[in-house]
Amino acid sequence: MSGPERMEPKVGLPAPPWKGLRGGPVVVFRWANAPGWPVEYVSPNVQEMFGLAPEDLTTGKVPYASLVHPEELERVGHEVQEAVRLQLDHFEQAYFFVGAGGAIRHLYDYTVVLRNEAGEVTHFEGYVLDDTERQETQDALRNEEEDSRNLVSVAEVLAGDLTFSDLCFHALESLEQYSCLNRAVLFLQQGSEPYLVDVIAMVEPSSALRDRASMDLRSNPWNQAVFASSVPLVVPDISREPLCHGSELAEADIRSVIVIPMSLAGGRHAYIGLGNRATDLPVQDTPRLRRFLQRLGVLLATALDRVNSLIEREAMEEQLHHAHKMEAVGLLAGGVAHNFNNTLTVILGYTSMLLAEPNIDEATHSKLQAVFKAGESSAAAVRQLLEFSRKQKAHDPQAVDVGQVVESLEMMLRPLIGESLQLSVTTEPDLGAVFLEPGELEMILMNLAVNAKDAVKGQGHLQFRASSMVEAADGRKEYQVVLEVEDDGDGMPEEVRRRLFEPFLPRKRKAMALDLGLPRFTVWCNALAEVLKWKRSWARAHFFV
Repeated sequence: MSGPERMEPKVGLPAPPWKGLRGGPVVVFRWANAPGWPVEYVSPNVQEMFGLAPEDLTTGKVPYASLVHPEELERVGHEVQEAVRLQLDHFEQAYFFVGAGGAIRHLYDYTVVLRNEAGEVTHFEGYVLDDTERQETQDALRNEEEDSRNLVSVAEVLAGDLTFSDLCFHALESLEQYSCLNRAVLFLQQGSEPYLVDVIAMVEPSSALRDRASMDLRSNPWNQAVFASSVPLVVPDISREPLCHGSELAEADIRSVIVIPMSLAGGRHAYIGLGNRATDLPVQDTPRLRRFLQRLGVLLATALDRVNSLIEREAMEEQLHHAHKMEAVGLLAGGVAHNFNNTLTVILGYTSMLLAEPNIDEATHSKLQAVFKAGESSAAAVRQLLEFSRKQKAHDPQAVDVGQVVESLEMMLRPLIGESLQLSVTTEPDLGAVFLEPGELEMILMNLAVNAKDAVKGQGHLQFRASSMVEAADGRKEYQVVLEVEDDGDGMPEEVRRRLFEPFLPRKRKAMALDLGLPRFTVWCNALAEVLKWKRSWARAHFFV
């Protein structure tokens, strides 16, 4: 009852002018003030609203009270009693009723109170109007205003300094009033395939995701809907969803799942998965929730692009700082090497002169020969240091003896890899030369050795093997030099192996800095290093003569 007015009772109201009403959007009623509200008159158009013939109500076959929604009946009866007690001339009500076909509709009820000469209430007379559409429109507008305010609040929060974990937390907070969710996982596409993603942030993850670093979403049939339509996926109860049977979700402590896809700059994709626990109530899948998720996904994608840009900028700044530091190290190494070379020039020069003396005894000659070889080894070490720390220069390939390079590098690698990794070098005699830039092969082997040291836990083995082979190509024999690098690790995960030669695959598992702008050959070198980092059993590279 809304806006009741207290008025003096009116006695013996005449029959209302609408008593002959036979159609239209309103139904006219007249019922007695008696238990059950027996109907004395109802307009014929009651058939359209309630699905009943007028005589069903006037004969008492169907009491009017049975048409009021059970949850509303007590309140409606109380409001009628209050109108009588307050001696109101008329009153208004709004309640849900059971319409034609059992549909739940909303009703507006305008009732006039009729009294006899003694002032006693004898009848009620008025009309009812089905205003379900109006109420739904008002509810939709109210919900839209509420959702818009919520999204504005989310946008203000996402405009600040964020991390990947912050995105998960804010996504959960924005959905508090729509569903009971407490878990979130953020997946980011790193390669060329949208279904190969890295897990970059988690909030209260389930046991199925706790130790995952990357995922192939093709193994989850329930995610195909996301890939096909790029719209949010809502699964209220995974135990009742056939697509979830057989997936890791079926064994996880999860009741409901929501997946929001996001399209990022550069054509990449990201997905945020939200869920709750198996003991929580299921999420209610409603059009309002889906609309909100769609708009929330746009905000999250914008924020994620900004976070990615900040991370990439920081990575590039770190790379620039590292490049400046390496330049300084290179200058220092160059100065030290030049001074050392001057000293080695004197040592090697005088040693050569002494070795050329005709009257030198054999014992002294052997000692001088050892000094000369040590000086040559030191000179080679200085050259390798200069090659490794120099600035990037134009590619200038030359003929390089692979076997000699591998053997000479052994002395430098042993202190580099430490005692935990046993190094063995095997070279086939007379391998010949390979046409590449001097020093580039040494950089590759050193990179592989360092990553092998990181990959092998505890004691392990690292082997370098240089050999030759002949293959037939187009009716002619092709001579090849084969360099094999092998450690005794377990191998790479399948998802890493598929993405091995992608140019922006991070060298370290948790690294966000990428090798932007590096030459193709160096990127290829990094890819080979990744093989050893992930403990692949062996890797082979062919260098053609």
